[in-house]
Amino acid sequence: SVCETKTKHLLPFFFRFMDNEYYTQQNRLLSNGYEDLTRSSSSINDDDTDHLKNQTPKEKFLNKTLLNKTLCAFLDIFAKFTSPKSWYQEERLKNDIFLNFLCHDEAAVQKCALSCLYVYNYSHVTPYKEHLERLLEGKHFRNELVVFSLNDNTGAVHSDHRDALLPIIMRILFLKFHSLV
Repeated sequence: SVCETKTKHLLPFFFRFMDNEYYTQQNRLLSNGYEDLTRSSSSINDDDTDHLKNQTPKEKFLNKTLLNKTLCAFLDIFAKFTSPKSWYQEERLKNDIFLNFLCHDEAAVQKCALSCLYVYNYSHVTPYKEHLERLLEGKHFRNELVVFSLNDNTGAVHSDHRDALLPIIMRILFLKFHSLV
C-alpha cells in the first residue's frame, strides 16, 4: 500500500527502466537476429550493438532472462495494488505495458501482465480468469481452446463481455499461433 500511494515516484522509475534498459536491450537483440514481438525494431546506432557482438549466445540469453525477470518483478508489484484508477499515468501503464505484454513471447511475462489487468476488476475479465490462465499454460492450452468457446449461442463467454474480452484473448493467442507457423 505504501508503493501504491507513491506511484508518482515509482512509475517514472519504471518507465525509465522500460525505455533505457528493456526496450533498448530488446532492440539490440532484434538487430542481432533474436526475435521478440513486444516492440518493433527501430534504427539503432552501431556503437550500441558493438558490445553485444562480442557476447556468446548464452550471455545474450541471460541478459534477456534478467530483463524479463526484472520486468516481472515490477509487474508483480503493480498486481498487488488495489485502486489502479488513482495511479499516476495509469492509462499509459495499462495500454502501453499491461495490454502490450499480453503478446510477449514468454508465458511468465504474459501471466504477470494478465495479473495486472485483474486489479482493474473488469466485469468482462474477472469471470474468465481461470480460462485465461489456462490459455497461458502449455499443458492445458489445446484443451482450453476447445472448452473456452466464443460462440454467441453456446459459448462460455457472455455476449455482453465478448467485445471487450476478445482483444485480450487475441493478444494472448497471437504469439502462441505465431510460434506454430
